Formats: sequence, structure tokens, C-alpha cells
Amino acid sequence: MRPHSGGIAALAPVFGRFRDAFDYDLMERFGVRLRDVGRTFGWSAVPVILRHLPPDSATVRKAKPDQGGWTRQDAMTADLIDAVRWLQWTVVSAFSKSKPREPVPYPRPWDTSTRRVGSGAVPVSDFWDWWDGGGAA
Repeated sequence: MRPHSGGIAALAPVFGRFRDAFDYDLMERFGVRLRDVGRTFGWSAVPVILRHLPPDSATVRKAKPDQGGWTRQDAMTADLIDAVRWLQWTVVSAFSKSKPREPVPYPRPWDTSTRRVGSGAVPVSDFWDWWDGGGAA
């Protein structure tokens, strides 16, 4: 027996974590349930279906939550929105006496550079109390 023989056993992690999402995708796209696999089409089709699920499918959204179901077209649209905002800012800046605020990038689910946690710095005394086991600051 090969160490990574694949087959149904290789699908166990997928069915363990994403069973409900994959079952939903099968119902939505093919009109079958996971329990019908083997009768309607073979188990060998399941890895093919998994590899070719679109980004907006329930399985992909659950497996890759950082992408938020975004497609390439969504990302390109966000880039276009940013480009138009910067162009608008450039024109307004060129013909204005006061400099306007720079445009804020369109939010993307995978971009963590603009996310903030908390409202400010933790005072040093609170930090050391927390560090010494006093609970969360």
C-alpha cells in the first residue's frame, strides 16, 4: 500500500471540517446530497469537484475565510475603485488651495494592514498587572 494512496480516506479531513458546506454545494450545483455520492456519480468525481469549486462556494468560503468569497473580478473592481479615487484626489489636489485627505483603500478581506484592535495603548501599570497574572487588561 502506498503511503498517500488517496481515495475516500484522503477526503476524510474535508468531510470532517467542511461536510455541511460541501453538502450544500452539491445540493446547489448538482441537485444531489453527499449521501448520494456513489449512486449518482463515483467517489472519484469528488476530488475533481472540490478542486474546481468557485471562490463563492460555501466550501471554499469555509476553508478560506480570509478570502471572504472574493473572486478575481471582485479584487480587480476594488483596484479600479482605488485607482479612480486616487485620480480624483490628484485632480482635486491640483486645483485646490487646501490639500484634501488622501483616499482610503477599498477594504479587502485579506488586508490586515488597516485593521486596528483596541482604542489606544495600554498603560504600563495595567500591562504589568496583566503580565503578572492579574487577568486581561
